[in-house]
Amino acid sequence: MAINLVSITSIIPGSFDTIKHNICSREMGGDKMKDNAKEETIKVKQYAIQGENKPPFQAIERFLQALTNNHCIKARAILNSFPELATLRGNFFPLPLLIAASHGNTQLMNELLEKGACPHLASNQPFFIKLPEKSKKYIHMICSFRKGILDKIQGLH
Repeated sequence: MAINLVSITSIIPGSFDTIKHNICSREMGGDKMKDNAKEETIKVKQYAIQGENKPPFQAIERFLQALTNNHCIKARAILNSFPELATLRGNFFPLPLLIAASHGNTQLMNELLEKGACPHLASNQPFFIKLPEKSKKYIHMICSFRKGILDKIQGLH
């Protein structure tokens, strides 16, 4: 009879989504126990949302699917129910702002920005270079505008 025990031993530095764990097999036979241990790397789906309220995972999946398929009405309805989704980040999908930008949907981009999406974070993601030129310029303009406001506020002090 074999018993498999899984224990997380360490998170690999530089990669928040890769966890190293040990798998120990113990074979029981008579009076002897034989240990076979090996180290294995697995990928874990992780996401983060700013704010107190955490929407259910089904809402997150529906929201990402609606954004990916450019179903604006459905995405807007879910976003209105869970505004925190504008700040959604994860290791298995691009930022919601980038997904909306990939479709050139400036109206949905504005709604995401109003609800807390970060254009600076979006402009530093690898997926950013694949956006249509119009969307890239729009996000850069928003970043410049926000930086200008911060510079003016700092100049007042």
